[in-house]
Amino acid sequence: MKPPADLNLLPYTSKWNKPIESMVSLMLRPLVCPEVPGYSPEKRLEVRFFVPGGCVSNLDFVESIFGNAGDPNLPENDAGLDTLHWTGTTGCVILAPRKCVHQLISYVSYAITLILLQINSPTCSYIATIDIRKLKKRDLGLPHIYDATEEQKATGMCWESEDELYNSGSPFKITLRDKRGIMVTILADNYFGYCKKEVKTQIGLTANIFGAAEEEHAGGAIAPRLGYGTPKHRNNKGLWHPAGWLTATLSRAGPAPTRIRVWRRLRRRLLRL
Repeated sequence: MKPPADLNLLPYTSKWNKPIESMVSLMLRPLVCPEVPGYSPEKRLEVRFFVPGGCVSNLDFVESIFGNAGDPNLPENDAGLDTLHWTGTTGCVILAPRKCVHQLISYVSYAITLILLQINSPTCSYIATIDIRKLKKRDLGLPHIYDATEEQKATGMCWESEDELYNSGSPFKITLRDKRGIMVTILADNYFGYCKKEVKTQIGLTANIFGAAEEEHAGGAIAPRLGYGTPKHRNNKGLWHPAGWLTATLSRAGPAPTRIRVWRRLRRRLLRL
């Protein structure tokens, strides 16, 4: 990965006599399956970010949500040595808002694999640094319109002219995933939300592969655990109604006069049962 010098500049050092240009990395261990005491330990996947120095604030944002798993080069932070708490899935996110990534022309997914696994291959002799926003649909392996399905035609996932840019040249992401749980994504934008959503997407895929876990949803809200075995009692018609629900409703109704009106309205509805 070779970003331009201005994009690779660490903002903190921009006023120094000798500013520092560097890539920045962050290791995450997002929770996928919480611990069930006495039954199973918590399970986490591993996700590593690689961003140009100028986009280090993206990592600060992601770290504030998912935490920091420490130095990935230390044995105590190696997920492969912590099989008891690892889901067996690994994710990678590369932020490339401009010309950042070495890629093989016409074979983007293969190039991603070569970059990450550092495989030396004779087929890698012709490599160029390109802006992934300028990649053509043909370069990304999309079919010609004559070979495309009706769904691909409807969504624009095919090409008619060899010069057609993917996503009309607007920012997008390239993702490589397989059934083993290897996930590699290149984001052609520096929007904070894309980084967060990509981690959530990888948590969701991990949940599907690993099983025994709830898939991550878009909101990411922390909701309280509720017991649905609410105590009930009979009303004057011998019918059951959830007393706990009435109490919670009244407690949210506001001042006493308002609660009285709410109670009367609820009682009339219950008596109609």
